[in-house]
Parts: sequence; structure tokens; C-alpha cells
Amino acid sequence: MQSEGSMKARPRFPTILSLFALVACSADTAGVDFATLVRPSSPNTYLVCPKDRCTAVADEHGPVYAAPAAQLYERARTLLSAEPRTEVVQEQAETFRLVLVQRSAFFRFPDTITIQVFPLPDGDSSLAVYSQSNYGYGDFGVNKDRVRGWIGLIDAQVARRPAP
Repeated sequence: MQSEGSMKARPRFPTILSLFALVACSADTAGVDFATLVRPSSPNTYLVCPKDRCTAVADEHGPVYAAPAAQLYERARTLLSAEPRTEVVQEQAETFRLVLVQRSAFFRFPDTITIQVFPLPDGDSSLAVYSQSNYGYGDFGVNKDRVRGWIGLIDAQVARRPAP
């Protein structure tokens, strides 16, 4: 038998890392309401929104697509749910709204992305996308890159109307 004084101390780093990983795994799955969105002061979000659809100031205006809202919604859902480490956590087909969580590759930090398609009077549609980090103050441009990349995926599949 070993005495207490001769027992080696167990490393605590793996325990602390495990607890950190558990905390980092939880994600906001509610998403946002674009009509009432208030952005945080931290620079870890990115917003693309059609004019007059968001109370918050958008980083870019939402693109206009030459497709009905139901078609754009379905295409976006199919394309974006196939992105790496991405899970659809809410699907509201009747309002053309999706909430997705995408996790970082190494630490699996979650970011929450809310997407909503808006029908336009002429049969076209537009898109709002809000990407937010769940942890940390900054995001090293990850949310901006994600939103622009995802819109690029949609652009490759659905025709855009030229900007007025």
C-alpha cells in the first residue's frame, strides 16, 4: 500500500479540458426573429438582411432571387444542411425559417445561424441570414466568411436578380 504522501497527483488538465468541452457543446437553438433582432456590441455576428425586414443594421442587404420563396427555402435547406458539422435544429417551412448550428472543427464551438426567406410581391424572394458565435468576443471573421460562402452556394443554384 502506498501512503498518501507517496501517491502521485492526478493531472487535472484532462478533467478541466473535458468540462470545457462539455460547456462548449451547448448551443443556442432558438435563433432570432429578424423583425426584433438587437445585435450585441461584440464583433462576433454577421447579418445579411433585405431592406425593411430587420430592425438591426445589416452588414449587407439581402440578395433578391428570381425564384418563389418556397423554392429558395427548399434549395437553401438542402444545401446548407449538408455543410460540414452543421445540424438543422429548427425548421419552420410555413414561415420559410431555418435555425442551424455549425461547430468548429477542433474545439467544436457552436455558432447559431438563422435563415429566413421572404416572398416578394413580384414572385421573387429574398433572404436574411444571421450568424452568431455562441462563445467568445471576436470571431476572426468566421461568421462573415460563413454567410458569404453560404450565399455563394445558393447563388450557384438559384438565379439572382441584378441589384437595382
